[in-house]
Amino acid sequence: FGHAIYEALSSGRPVVTSNNTPWNGLESAGAGYNINPEEVTVFARLIDTLIEKEAYEYSNATLAAKKYIEQQYNIDDIKAQYREMFSA
Repeated sequence: FGHAIYEALSSGRPVVTSNNTPWNGLESAGAGYNINPEEVTVFARLIDTLIEKEAYEYSNATLAAKKYIEQQYNIDDIKAQYREMFSA
């Protein structure tokens, strides 16, 4: 599932993940990036781009990360699923 990714996004932190994770649509939502981990040059360029972002761009990404989580996941549903799983 990716608890660290969920926690980062719910805290308003945009993420960089592999394109082999269930965290799809991050880039189109403005909440982060899905990249091929084997493309090291692409990853390096992305890091450079992120470093050069202006404060307002990071602020927009922070809001987008929170919005992404709110639209994709319901914390009450997740809690219920964990309760069910651990009580079985």
